[in-house]
Amino acid sequence: MQQAQQDTFTAFHGSDAATIPLARRVPEARPIGRQAVAPLHVPTFDYTNSSASALRYAGFGARVCAAVIDFVILQVISLVIDGLFAGAVLSNMNTGTILAATFGPLVFGSVVGLIYSVWLESSTWQATPGKALLGLKVVDVNGERITFRKSSMRNLAKSLSMLTLGIGYLMPLWNKRRQTLHDTATGCLVVYAK
Repeated sequence: MQQAQQDTFTAFHGSDAATIPLARRVPEARPIGRQAVAPLHVPTFDYTNSSASALRYAGFGARVCAAVIDFVILQVISLVIDGLFAGAVLSNMNTGTILAATFGPLVFGSVVGLIYSVWLESSTWQATPGKALLGLKVVDVNGERITFRKSSMRNLAKSLSMLTLGIGYLMPLWNKRRQTLHDTATGCLVVYAK
């Protein structure tokens, strides 16, 4: 193969060109007739792909119902966490336990909420319980399961949807693929499982 390339190079550039190091041999462009310009190659996603084209995007109503179910579940978990910290305060009333009971539930509640969404959406379920009950799952734009990292980014990007005064959450009403702002920012979709 390399000998064939060498012979072709020598045929175009002459025998004395063979002494030029291979890394420096750059053939000159020789226009024939009209000069052809190669089109710029921009990688794009092929939405006609069978796995991606078979996706049924979850509508706004289904997503809201799933969010309400998840909210109720997280509130129950939050009440349990609050109860544990309140029990610690009642058993030992001092400044340390009062501070822990004030800030502990906030920190633990936030961590549990983030892990709840991130871990479950990147698991084999691909959904939180609310989404699973409504037959929804979170996928990437190719219809594949998202990674833990991508799920983390998606859930952290929910702050973008909040910063737009909630308009980012309303985007499925007019977006063709029913994506919120945080879905669009991270290349995710919420679809019907089957």
